[in-house]
Amino acid sequence: MTQLPPFPPPIPPQTPLPPERKKGLPTGGLLLIVLGATVFLVLASTFLFPRPHNREMAKAAGCFMNLVQMGRAIAIYQAENDDQFPPNLDVLLDDDDALSPRALRCPADSTPDAQLNGGSSYFYCAPEDEADSTTIIACDVAPVHPRHRGSNNARNYLRADLSVHPCTEPEFQQLLQQPENSRFAEELAKGVNLTPQERVTYIAPQGETP
Repeated sequence: MTQLPPFPPPIPPQTPLPPERKKGLPTGGLLLIVLGATVFLVLASTFLFPRPHNREMAKAAGCFMNLVQMGRAIAIYQAENDDQFPPNLDVLLDDDDALSPRALRCPADSTPDAQLNGGSSYFYCAPEDEADSTTIIACDVAPVHPRHRGSNNARNYLRADLSVHPCTEPEFQQLLQQPENSRFAEELAKGVNLTPQERVTYIAPQGETP
């Protein structure tokens, strides 16, 4: 009698495989990429396409540094001339390049190059002997810097102690009313009507303090 083969063992039930995951970045990684791209675009827009207000503030800072350079040139002149102030800006330009001609142009000055060539955006008035340290000796001819958004109502000025200060136009007008600045105020009224080239060679008369 032929022997039949044994029956195969029963097949155990198979555990269902987990659903196949879609290939790609996880949600957290995608979020980091989006945030990084956003930060990059913000920084790029700030440095590559600066806002008008930021550009104007940068010009004001450049003007401030021009007056700092003017103060250093005056200090060099004083060291060589018994602490006397130079009579005009032209002397500083001729004094071994102590003052660069470029430093006489305010970055915010809108005067055409043809008119400003060889001239100055600043008005300088040498103080009289024994002037107070807070006496103003140089400033922007006009208030061309922004102190608040959307308004140009500030200027920089240089004092007799060779320190540079920014201020709003109302604050500047109050300073001009101080006794130590009365002579500068009178000469500045004349300097506004001078050409940029005349401001470089202008020498304020001495002994005419009102």
